[in-house]
Amino acid sequence: MTAFEAVLWDYGGVFTPSGSPGGRLSAFDVLTGKLKWEQEWDTPVAAGLTTTAGGLLITGKSSGDFLVMDAENGKTLYTFRSGGGFGTGPVTYEVNGRQYIAAVSGVVSSFFGGRGALELMVFELGPTK
Repeated sequence: MTAFEAVLWDYGGVFTPSGSPGGRLSAFDVLTGKLKWEQEWDTPVAAGLTTTAGGLLITGKSSGDFLVMDAENGKTLYTFRSGGGFGTGPVTYEVNGRQYIAAVSGVVSSFFGGRGALELMVFELGPTK
């Protein structure tokens, strides 16, 4: 077998989800491995997470909520209701000394659900107080 040969593994059986889909967002201390905080969500955690040097954690839910959270304690600092679910990670960038966050929302997947047309949203982070 070469490094580029495709291999199909069939473990048998069929995965059938049961119950309501949900998710858990957990934060751990990287030095100790101890759990810092945890949240149970009513939707799967399908979107990526982005953190900033200023201690923000940015993500979105498949229900359509865009979230800016305090990475230290998980408290939600800002919520924006978009037209669709989130399934990708937001990005942050700087232009002329101003920091921005860009995120895409829309149908996440047929498995996790989601709704809405694809949207690109860009938010500007304001100065710290």
